[in-house]
Amino acid sequence: MKKISQKVKDNLVLKKMFDEDTFQLSNPDKFGENVQDINEKRRRKLWKIIDSGKIKTGVDYYRASMILQHVGYGIIEDTKKAIELAKKSMELKYELGRWMYAYTLDRWLIFTGKKQKFGTQYEIISSKKKTGASVQKQYFRLCDYNKKTTDSLRARYNVLSLKRLKADAKEMTNNFLNRKS
Repeated sequence: MKKISQKVKDNLVLKKMFDEDTFQLSNPDKFGENVQDINEKRRRKLWKIIDSGKIKTGVDYYRASMILQHVGYGIIEDTKKAIELAKKSMELKYELGRWMYAYTLDRWLIFTGKKQKFGTQYEIISSKKKTGASVQKQYFRLCDYNKKTTDSLRARYNVLSLKRLKADAKEMTNNFLNRKS
């Protein structure tokens, strides 16, 4: 008798949560002060899914990692779990899992006071220029990073080259900060 293999399907509840999380991040003005409450509810729901073992595919692990590092921002144990989820996504050959692993690892390193490995995390710096009137200038820059990490290693994790990451900081500054209305 032939054994029929069934393809494991992505978790649709997790997909919906991922889509909601993505929409919320893309439209922050629509959620106002409710963001913390929404994130905490999403965080509790996600942990129930994780604990129930209903995450099966590489896509699921990626989505769970992405959501958790958003809703658990600054919570060390959530960030560590997001790293585990991204690693599992990568092991299941989901290509975006590689980048997610680098991203969540860097985030955890920054949260724990260390230099990031890959260079995926940015910070906003404020400085005052003295040109007659005191003017505050803001700009994005890469958080401190391990200078021994090569672009070759970055590429294996689908992370841009260091030159491109630095250029992105300038681009983000131009697009999001110091704009004249």
